[in-house]
Amino acid sequence: MSFAGLDYYIFLFFVYFLFRNLGNKGDLRHVMLVFASLLFYTLGSGWHILLLIYSSVADHFLALKIQNGHDKNKSIRLWMWLSIVNNLSLLALFKYLGPILATLSGPWSQLGWGELPKLDLLLPIGISFYTFQTLSYTLDVSYKRIKARTRLLDTLTYVCFFPQLVAGPILRASHFLPQMKEKFSFDSTLFHQGIFFILLGLVKKIVIADTLGIFLVDPIYQSSSNAGAFPVMIGTFAYAFQIYNDFSGYSDIAIGSALILGFKVPINFDRPFSCNNPADFWNRWHISLSHWVRDYLFYPLMMKGGFLKGRVQINLFITTLIIGIWHGANLTFLLFGLLHALLAVLQRFLKNPLDKLKVGLAIFWFPVSWLVYWLLLNLGMLFFRADDLQHIGHLLGQLSKSNQFTFLEGPPLMWLAVILAVLTHLPRSKHWEEFALRYARLPLFFQLVITWLIFCFLYLADHLHQGRAAFIYFRF
Repeated sequence: MSFAGLDYYIFLFFVYFLFRNLGNKGDLRHVMLVFASLLFYTLGSGWHILLLIYSSVADHFLALKIQNGHDKNKSIRLWMWLSIVNNLSLLALFKYLGPILATLSGPWSQLGWGELPKLDLLLPIGISFYTFQTLSYTLDVSYKRIKARTRLLDTLTYVCFFPQLVAGPILRASHFLPQMKEKFSFDSTLFHQGIFFILLGLVKKIVIADTLGIFLVDPIYQSSSNAGAFPVMIGTFAYAFQIYNDFSGYSDIAIGSALILGFKVPINFDRPFSCNNPADFWNRWHISLSHWVRDYLFYPLMMKGGFLKGRVQINLFITTLIIGIWHGANLTFLLFGLLHALLAVLQRFLKNPLDKLKVGLAIFWFPVSWLVYWLLLNLGMLFFRADDLQHIGHLLGQLSKSNQFTFLEGPPLMWLAVILAVLTHLPRSKHWEEFALRYARLPLFFQLVITWLIFCFLYLADHLHQGRAAFIYFRF
């Protein structure tokens, strides 16, 4: 069940209808929400629902053990590490072990050591998101940031909440669980703000991301022909905006769906391509992941670093590399993480010279530094989009060639997608919230007209695509 499909909005309507008519029967509403979320996940993932339930139940009881240890002044280290090992083991088994064995099988057999076993396990949708979410819950209880919930229903509602279950944003228990205590009452402003974000997300996904992919990205990255430097650069720039609109579009729909049900989900993007340095970029791109890694890995590493010289750079390198590897076990993601890790360390190492250069260049500093970082950022996008190391080598080789780029002769929809890609990136997240509030305050007639026009536009774009692509981050 895709966020871009009609079946999802039929599903969302029925969930909202039940949610609203159950009124203030909190427990019954949450039971219904859990069952709806499990149904939503089962329709897309089948038996993998058992992993989701196992992960939720295991961390629920481990959090209770940790809370009991705090209450009785006992050590909680065993239970905390059980949670860490349990969650990371699930990720290692279903996401990393198979690709790692496949990568090592060639060199292993060439050394005469026999053949490595093949492990072709289907990647459970959303496992990278909900394992980090359940792990953050037990870690927050361990650090005494929150208290463990005694009811399994609360934990299941938090972990399985369907709007953000499959591709985030990664929720924090401290943000979501307090909202469950609030009595539900229909808020027309929140409802219409939710509609606005859903419409925004659909435009980003169907009109912008899918169009850029079909006309500008896929013809370059799905072809082994000699495209030339200019096509590869245009295709890579287009991919940056494709993946931004695809993923931020999903996040917008998740935010909108949650608002309709009376819940608030944090933003996940905030104009990331306007940045001129790695630190600012990771504060604006996939915010829920980068802040998760910062809070649960970087800060703990800093606390345990002692007086090790250069520990900031070392920990920056480790945590940024992990963000890259989080996306998958392919060597392409390793290179993506390695590039960003080196850029983060370089920025930190050259902080003083860069500050002096900033003063010297004055008003020219931002455009120059932005252009340099934009080119490096897109080098990372090339690594991210490529199929394997051989594909990366082929694409980099094309950068030294010059061929005519015939894809610029695309249909008007392609040019419209390019313009909208830039325009939808310009407002900050707070500005989108203001636009949503203005939309919610419009008379109902104008809201219906706007909604109808957007749906007609979406239908036209989808018809021209002759097929809808899945959200990119579903495979992570």
